Amino acid sequence: MDHKALTPHLCVSPQILVSDLPALAQAGFKAIICNRPDGEGADQPSFKEIEAAALQHGMQAQYLPAETGKVRDEDGKAFGQLLNTLPGPVLAYCRTGMRSTTMWALSQAGVTPLPQILEASQKAGFDMKPLVYRRSRRVRGMEPARHKLHLAKGDTVVSEEHKRQFLANPVRFVPAYGGACANGASFMK
Repeated sequence: MDHKALTPHLCVSPQILVSDLPALAQAGFKAIICNRPDGEGADQPSFKEIEAAALQHGMQAQYLPAETGKVRDEDGKAFGQLLNTLPGPVLAYCRTGMRSTTMWALSQAGVTPLPQILEASQKAGFDMKPLVYRRSRRVRGMEPARHKLHLAKGDTVVSEEHKRQFLANPVRFVPAYGGACANGASFMK
Protein backbone atom coordinates (compact mmCIF):
# COMPACT_ATOMS: atom_id res chain seq x y z
CA MET A 1 0.00 0.00 0.00
CA ASP A 2 1.58 3.22 -1.17
CA HIS A 3 0.52 6.41 0.63
CA LYS A 4 2.02 9.89 0.28
CA ALA A 5 1.99 12.66 2.89
CA LEU A 6 0.51 16.04 1.96
CA THR A 7 0.71 17.30 5.55
CA PRO A 8 1.65 15.72 8.88
CA HIS A 9 -2.12 15.17 9.39
CA LEU A 10 -3.05 13.86 5.89
CA CYS A 11 -1.82 11.20 3.48
CA VAL A 12 -3.36 10.23 0.14
CA SER A 13 -3.24 6.91 -1.66
CA PRO A 14 -4.62 4.91 -4.54
CA GLN A 15 -7.50 2.50 -3.90
CA ILE A 16 -7.14 0.56 -0.66
CA LEU A 17 -8.38 -2.94 0.05
CA VAL A 18 -10.00 -4.41 3.15
CA SER A 19 -6.77 -6.37 3.69
CA ASP A 20 -4.86 -3.04 3.96
CA LEU A 21 -6.77 -1.85 7.04
CA PRO A 22 -4.72 -3.71 9.69
CA ALA A 23 -1.48 -2.22 8.35
CA LEU A 24 -3.05 1.26 8.15
CA ALA A 25 -4.22 1.03 11.76
CA GLN A 26 -0.77 -0.19 12.81
CA ALA A 27 0.77 2.76 10.92
CA GLY A 28 -1.25 5.06 13.18
CA PHE A 29 -4.06 6.23 10.91
CA LYS A 30 -7.18 7.19 12.88
CA ALA A 31 -9.54 7.96 9.99
CA ILE A 32 -10.16 7.11 6.33
CA ILE A 33 -11.84 9.31 3.69
CA CYS A 34 -13.07 7.57 0.55
CA ASN A 35 -13.24 9.89 -2.47
CA ARG A 36 -14.01 7.14 -5.01
CA PRO A 37 -17.64 6.41 -5.91
CA ASP A 38 -18.76 2.84 -5.33
CA GLY A 39 -18.89 0.80 -8.51
CA GLU A 40 -16.38 2.93 -10.41
CA GLY A 41 -14.18 -0.10 -11.03
CA ALA A 42 -14.67 -3.84 -10.78
CA ASP A 43 -11.48 -4.14 -8.70
CA GLN A 44 -12.64 -2.00 -5.78
CA PRO A 45 -14.36 -2.98 -2.55
CA SER A 46 -17.47 -1.01 -1.61
CA PHE A 47 -17.22 1.80 0.91
CA LYS A 48 -19.37 -0.23 3.32
CA GLU A 49 -16.74 -3.00 3.28
CA ILE A 50 -13.92 -0.50 3.92
CA GLU A 51 -15.95 1.23 6.64
CA ALA A 52 -16.69 -2.06 8.44
CA ALA A 53 -13.02 -3.07 8.38
CA ALA A 54 -11.92 0.41 9.51
CA LEU A 55 -14.31 0.30 12.47
CA GLN A 56 -12.99 -3.15 13.43
CA HIS A 57 -9.53 -1.62 13.65
CA GLY A 58 -10.59 1.47 15.62
CA MET A 59 -10.62 3.91 12.72
CA GLN A 60 -13.36 6.24 11.56
CA ALA A 61 -14.41 6.22 7.90
CA GLN A 62 -16.17 8.88 5.82
CA TYR A 63 -17.53 8.73 2.27
CA LEU A 64 -17.07 11.84 0.08
CA PRO A 65 -17.08 10.55 -3.51
CA ALA A 66 -16.38 12.56 -6.66
CA GLU A 67 -16.29 11.44 -10.27
CA THR A 68 -12.96 11.54 -12.08
CA GLY A 69 -12.28 15.05 -13.37
CA LYS A 70 -15.38 16.48 -11.68
CA VAL A 71 -14.16 17.63 -8.27
CA ARG A 72 -16.13 20.74 -7.35
CA ASP A 73 -15.27 23.60 -5.00
CA GLU A 74 -18.02 22.28 -2.70
CA ASP A 75 -16.20 18.94 -2.52
CA GLY A 76 -13.06 20.74 -1.40
CA LYS A 77 -15.00 22.61 1.29
CA ALA A 78 -16.59 19.39 2.56
CA PHE A 79 -13.16 17.71 2.54
CA GLY A 80 -11.74 20.55 4.64
CA GLN A 81 -14.60 20.21 7.13
CA LEU A 82 -13.88 16.48 7.44
CA LEU A 83 -10.19 17.18 8.06
CA ASN A 84 -11.15 19.63 10.80
CA THR A 85 -13.40 17.11 12.56
CA LEU A 86 -11.74 13.72 12.06
CA PRO A 87 -8.95 12.52 14.34
CA GLY A 88 -5.60 12.31 12.63
CA PRO A 89 -3.66 11.24 10.91
CA VAL A 90 -6.14 10.75 8.07
CA LEU A 91 -5.75 8.67 4.91
CA ALA A 92 -7.79 9.83 1.90
CA TYR A 93 -8.02 7.60 -1.16
CA CYS A 94 -9.53 7.34 -4.63
CA ARG A 95 -8.40 5.39 -7.70
CA THR A 96 -4.95 7.04 -7.92
CA GLY A 97 -4.91 9.67 -5.14
CA MET A 98 -5.44 12.59 -7.56
CA ARG A 99 -9.04 13.37 -6.56
CA SER A 100 -8.11 13.25 -2.88
CA THR A 101 -5.18 15.59 -3.52
CA THR A 102 -7.41 17.92 -5.55
CA MET A 103 -9.99 18.05 -2.74
CA TRP A 104 -7.25 18.82 -0.24
CA ALA A 105 -5.82 21.57 -2.48
CA LEU A 106 -9.27 23.14 -2.86
CA SER A 107 -9.84 22.92 0.90
CA GLN A 108 -6.60 24.85 1.46
CA ALA A 109 -7.35 27.71 -0.96
CA GLY A 110 -7.23 30.94 1.02
CA VAL A 111 -5.75 29.10 4.03
CA THR A 112 -2.37 27.84 2.85
CA PRO A 113 -0.19 29.85 0.46
CA LEU A 114 -0.48 28.58 -3.11
CA PRO A 115 3.23 27.77 -3.49
CA GLN A 116 2.99 25.47 -0.42
CA ILE A 117 -0.07 23.69 -1.87
CA LEU A 118 1.74 23.15 -5.17
CA GLU A 119 4.94 22.00 -3.46
CA ALA A 120 3.20 19.51 -1.15
CA SER A 121 1.18 18.11 -4.05
CA GLN A 122 4.26 17.79 -6.24
CA LYS A 123 6.24 16.03 -3.50
CA ALA A 124 3.37 13.53 -3.25
CA GLY A 125 3.55 13.00 -7.02
CA PHE A 126 0.54 15.05 -8.12
CA ASP A 127 0.65 18.06 -10.43
CA MET A 128 -1.83 20.70 -9.28
CA LYS A 129 -0.63 23.37 -11.72
CA PRO A 130 -3.71 22.95 -13.96
CA LEU A 131 -5.84 23.70 -10.89
CA VAL A 132 -3.72 26.67 -9.87
CA TYR A 133 -6.26 29.36 -9.06
CA ARG A 134 -9.56 27.55 -9.28
CA ARG A 135 -11.06 29.18 -6.26
CA SER A 136 -10.64 32.87 -6.78
CA ARG A 137 -11.64 35.72 -4.57
CA ARG A 138 -15.20 36.67 -5.36
CA VAL A 139 -15.57 40.08 -6.95
CA ARG A 140 -18.94 41.77 -6.64
CA GLY A 141 -20.78 41.93 -9.95
CA MET A 142 -18.37 39.66 -11.82
CA GLU A 143 -18.75 35.99 -12.70
CA PRO A 144 -16.29 34.01 -10.50
CA ALA A 145 -15.54 31.54 -13.30
CA ARG A 146 -13.87 34.36 -15.22
CA HIS A 147 -11.18 34.53 -12.55
CA LYS A 148 -10.00 30.92 -12.76
CA LEU A 149 -6.43 30.64 -13.88
CA HIS A 150 -5.46 27.33 -15.38
CA LEU A 151 -4.39 25.64 -18.55
CA ALA A 152 -6.97 23.09 -19.55
CA LYS A 153 -7.44 20.98 -22.65
CA GLY A 154 -8.30 23.30 -25.52
CA ASP A 155 -6.82 26.46 -23.97
CA THR A 156 -4.56 28.47 -26.21
CA VAL A 157 -1.46 30.45 -25.33
CA VAL A 158 0.34 33.15 -27.27
CA SER A 159 3.49 31.08 -27.64
CA GLU A 160 5.22 27.99 -26.31
CA GLU A 161 7.52 30.34 -24.37
CA HIS A 162 4.51 31.90 -22.58
CA LYS A 163 3.17 28.42 -21.83
CA ARG A 164 6.57 27.39 -20.42
CA GLN A 165 6.65 30.51 -18.22
CA PHE A 166 3.14 29.84 -16.92
CA LEU A 167 3.85 26.20 -16.11
CA ALA A 168 7.14 27.12 -14.42
CA ASN A 169 5.57 29.74 -12.13
CA PRO A 170 1.75 29.88 -12.25
CA VAL A 171 1.57 32.05 -9.12
CA ARG A 172 3.01 34.89 -11.20
CA PHE A 173 -0.17 34.89 -13.29
CA VAL A 174 -2.70 35.14 -10.45
CA PRO A 175 -4.97 38.13 -11.15
CA ALA A 176 -4.41 41.15 -8.91
CA TYR A 177 -7.27 43.16 -7.42
CA GLY A 178 -9.58 40.12 -7.39
CA GLY A 179 -9.42 39.88 -11.17
CA ALA A 180 -10.61 43.44 -11.84
CA CYS A 181 -8.42 46.03 -13.49
CA ALA A 182 -6.83 48.54 -11.11
CA ASN A 183 -9.36 51.20 -12.06
CA GLY A 184 -12.30 48.81 -11.55
CA ALA A 185 -10.96 47.78 -8.15
CA SER A 186 -11.16 51.40 -6.98
CA PHE A 187 -14.98 51.31 -7.46
CA MET A 188 -15.48 48.10 -5.44
CA LYS A 189 -17.00 48.56 -2.01
